[in-house]
Amino acid sequence: AAAGVHVAVARDLPRLASAAGVEFRWALEDNRLLHGCMRARTHGWVAVGFNTQPTLDGARLVMGRVVGGAVQVEVHRAEPPRHGRIAGSEHAVRAVGGAQETGVTRVCFVMPLGQIDPSDVALAAGSLTHLVLAWSHERDFDHHSADRGAANVLL
Repeated sequence: AAAGVHVAVARDLPRLASAAGVEFRWALEDNRLLHGCMRARTHGWVAVGFNTQPTLDGARLVMGRVVGGAVQVEVHRAEPPRHGRIAGSEHAVRAVGGAQETGVTRVCFVMPLGQIDPSDVALAAGSLTHLVLAWSHERDFDHHSADRGAANVLL
């Protein structure tokens, strides 16, 4: 397990997936928490979505941005063509680091596996997970992505 991983140092996170110009690194702690860092060449938001099915629909989207030097994350549920914030997620997922430097936005976060609410996807260590990786030119989380890709990984 990755107990004690300092999530703000992305290179220390051993697992890597990338698509559509987004790099996502992660590690699990005690099969309960996911420490993750995502980065893309943008001044806007960057996101990673987690789903148990190979689709965007229903994915848990962790969206991050840097505004005035402050790192912010929100968790949304993908319901194409829209996505809405998951109620209560602000207590479950938190930003723990990141920056915007030389045209690259990097956001690091910690979130629980399992479900955030009863309609959320149930994520589990070692399970096949469909990642959706996306970024936007805009910081506004309601703005659509400029590019989006996917990767299938084992959590």
